[in-house]
Amino acid sequence: MKVEFEIIYDMPIENPMELDRDGRRQMRISDIKRMRDRAPFRAFQLHLTNGETLPVRHPEYLAAPPEAGSELFVVWVGPDWNLVDAGQVARVSLLDGKTGKTKTR
Repeated sequence: MKVEFEIIYDMPIENPMELDRDGRRQMRISDIKRMRDRAPFRAFQLHLTNGETLPVRHPEYLAAPPEAGSELFVVWVGPDWNLVDAGQVARVSLLDGKTGKTKTR
């Protein structure tokens, strides 16, 4: 399987790393936390396996427990919040800081 990645500031950001029981690659909460916590922060978008997309325009719009053991996290989009399992994230893409749209190459 091909692993998608982007090089930003010479730091590879790999999408998903782990195989689930069906042999598909699966995102981990640690991957998502790395995207949220990197400095400088770059807005990104989570693409879920059900086709939905959740933009994360600021690090405070994504909350995850500090301790290991949970793959659940919360994403706020406007006044609404979404409880997401990391395994539901199919891929991550960067958002263009000016337009808020997904970057294309």
